Amino acid sequence: MYAERRRKEKMKSVYYVTTRKSTHSTVCLSADIRVLSVHTLKQQMEDETNLDHSESMLEENSFYLPSGTDLDTDVKETADICVKNNSLLPMIKLELRSKLQLKRHQNGQSLDIDAEPKPEYKMSPTEIQRRNEMKNRNKVAAKKYRDKQRMKKFEDEKVLEELTTKNEYLRQLQQKLLSMVMDLKAQGIHVKVEPHP
Repeated sequence: MYAERRRKEKMKSVYYVTTRKSTHSTVCLSADIRVLSVHTLKQQMEDETNLDHSESMLEENSFYLPSGTDLDTDVKETADICVKNNSLLPMIKLELRSKLQLKRHQNGQSLDIDAEPKPEYKMSPTEIQRRNEMKNRNKVAAKKYRDKQRMKKFEDEKVLEELTTKNEYLRQLQQKLLSMVMDLKAQGIHVKVEPHP
């Protein structure tokens, strides 16, 4: 019962806002209308989804708002986009943006969220010098690391080449020794071959 009374009071305030033409109050409460409208639209879309009436969502006038509620063009356009894409995401974004605008207005700040450019920070001479020194240290460290990696790669290639040469030499030696053993066996001399320790 209490919740129903609050809802009716809110609806009255929405109607009051839409009929009132004072720019200050209208701007302030315009966000209230958007938030309420967005919430109402979102609830209706969820109800329709739960009832599995997806075709009714595609109709242009599938949303029913409280009588006397005059939506601004942003909400109407966003509602059309929601129906077209069958998604609540644009409406949620508009709701959040409207809440931010309302909060900013209540705090006496500019309504345009993007209006305040970020101040450009100017570095002091000591900060510039420190940054340049850090850049130079990083350059030296990076060069040192690259040189070290290059030397390691060069040394690894050199070791690989030496081991490949040694392996080829040992393979030829093995072939030579095997051919000598075969020759000795062919001559009838018995040779005992033991593995090298």
